[in-house]
Amino acid sequence: MLPAGDGGGVDLGVLLRHLAERGVNELHVEAGATLNGALLRAGWVDELLSNLAPRLLGRGAGMASLGPFTSIADAPAFDIASLDRVGADLRVRCYARTRAVGWPRLRWRPPWREGVGAAYNRLG
Repeated sequence: MLPAGDGGGVDLGVLLRHLAERGVNELHVEAGATLNGALLRAGWVDELLSNLAPRLLGRGAGMASLGPFTSIADAPAFDIASLDRVGADLRVRCYARTRAVGWPRLRWRPPWREGVGAAYNRLG
């Protein structure tokens, strides 16, 4: 059982430490704008994998609840590592340009150090 964070939700920092203690060293998150935004604001996102389809679906919640920013320089920055065609869609893989201050338990391993398909960040 994990203690609740502020506002009664899950404390993401406690959850990530809990997973690291159990040997989880990579976490794939498919989430909505609220959780994505919380993970990005905390600096716990080192890689983005986004699929773009050639369809217009109308108004949506967006990828992440962030901002407002006073400058574009304040927004999380990523570098595009690859673009792949998957059927009619595009898959974009990006890596975080910088690490946030709140990442004391992560060791950054640049992609070129471990080879294709390897885990780039390890918890613990």
